[in-house]
Amino acid sequence: MDSPDIQSLVKQLTLAREMAILGDYDMALHEFKQIFKSVHSYSNKYNAPPQKSTNSFAKNKSSSSDYYLQEKWIQFKKDLKSEYDMIV
Repeated sequence: MDSPDIQSLVKQLTLAREMAILGDYDMALHEFKQIFKSVHSYSNKYNAPPQKSTNSFAKNKSSSSDYYLQEKWIQFKKDLKSEYDMIV
């Protein structure tokens, strides 16, 4: 799953949660690990070093947008980790 889309992550997360509720903890943990991999690869897109630009406004706008998205992905990863820890 190199380029996950949000809908597939939602479906995977729902499936992992359902497996945990039903007591299939091994499969739930496996699904959570797959989600972690996907989220990690997707969030790495926002960790790229800033590109040099002569237009400082465009540079600041881009980096603040990337920063916001990066923070959202970091929070999502923390939330996933909390759920994962409850299963383990």
